[in-house]
Amino acid sequence: LDDMVTVAAGEFVMGDDHVPFSAPRRKTFVKAFKIDRYEVTNEAYQAFVIEAKHRQPELMDEWAADYSWRENQYPEGTKDQPVVLVSYVDAQKYCNWRGARLPIEAEWEKAARGTTGRVYPWGDKWDGRKSHTVERLSGPLTSAKDWEDFEKNFDADQLIRPFAVGSYPEDISAFGVVDAHGNVQEWVDDLFEAPEGGDAAESELYTRKDVAIAKGTSFVNRDYAAPLSARFPYKMTHRETNIGFRCAKDI
Repeated sequence: LDDMVTVAAGEFVMGDDHVPFSAPRRKTFVKAFKIDRYEVTNEAYQAFVIEAKHRQPELMDEWAADYSWRENQYPEGTKDQPVVLVSYVDAQKYCNWRGARLPIEAEWEKAARGTTGRVYPWGDKWDGRKSHTVERLSGPLTSAKDWEDFEKNFDADQLIRPFAVGSYPEDISAFGVVDAHGNVQEWVDDLFEAPEGGDAAESELYTRKDVAIAKGTSFVNRDYAAPLSARFPYKMTHRETNIGFRCAKDI
């Protein structure tokens, strides 16, 4: 699952005038690069943990128990699932170990949206059957109360989980990047700052130097239909059960 796709140099449509922290919609030039077709899996990450003697993905919190590794071994039956419980720094170090790097936000967004600024990898219309999000279990949720009712009446721990990479073949971009929308969110190599031409006062986090961006949505996000232009801020040290990554390379 190590293969990479090539994204040619050129402009693409980035951002969205109607998505918080993502305006304005604009043309952005990106140099040619390669990016992983799939999210980095537990099996791929294990080689790094062992060879580089890097800390294993784990948290002592009870909610993370099912995802935490023990003695450098990922949980049984998860070798092809995306690695999670990794911080921005962990992701960066893995990519460097592999002779690659984290993609910058513009690269990730181009690889996911294509050159024409698609809202989702497959087009502009939301379709909950095409990517791995919680909607497959919850049905459409239109309010916070809907979400609370769903959580109360559902055994979330049993069924809301990441899937093996590539489980949703229709979650594929024009460049052949798989799972950019669903499964897990993905770290990119950018600080959470105002977009080019954007409103610098829109978020108080824009002045921070310890907040990076994750792109895409995941198997558990409440905003499961978020467009690919959405930007999610997390502290660089943050580890979560639904954030992973993929690597990129210069050409």
